Amino acid sequence: MKEIKRYWDSSCFLAWLKKEPDKIDDCRGVIQGCENGQIKLITSTLTIAEVLYLKHNQKIPKTESGLIRDFFEHRYIITVAVDRTIAEKAQDLVWDYEIKPKDAIHAASAILSGTKILDTFDPDFLTFGKKTQNLNLQIGKPCFSYQYKINDKEETQK
Repeated sequence: MKEIKRYWDSSCFLAWLKKEPDKIDDCRGVIQGCENGQIKLITSTLTIAEVLYLKHNQKIPKTESGLIRDFFEHRYIITVAVDRTIAEKAQDLVWDYEIKPKDAIHAASAILSGTKILDTFDPDFLTFGKKTQNLNLQIGKPCFSYQYKINDKEETQK
């Protein structure tokens, strides 16, 4: 079985870590696919810093830093460092598509890592995804079927 590479921006990681009720079910299938060895999650090292806070959300407290850092140590998460090549590709995306620089770093990281699927909940990023047919990058919300377990609903309510 060949592993699927999916790129997650920080909005997906936050949805999962904060158990956001309107988003966690979309993430669950991807995480289960990762745990089953079907998926490798690709993300920028920028995500590790970004995952603490997104606009209109409460910041994750420092007391939970271990939870966040431990999560990014999972064997199925591959980080891509922001180097000059990625930064320059991100510049091109900003100039060509008028995308926000942080989103451009995520898109450039996905493209240059050979990832064809980028998952996000960011409405602006989803709109950008409609313009990217020529970039060979599919941008949308996380979606991967999973085996529903009776405990899933209980876990999201904790």
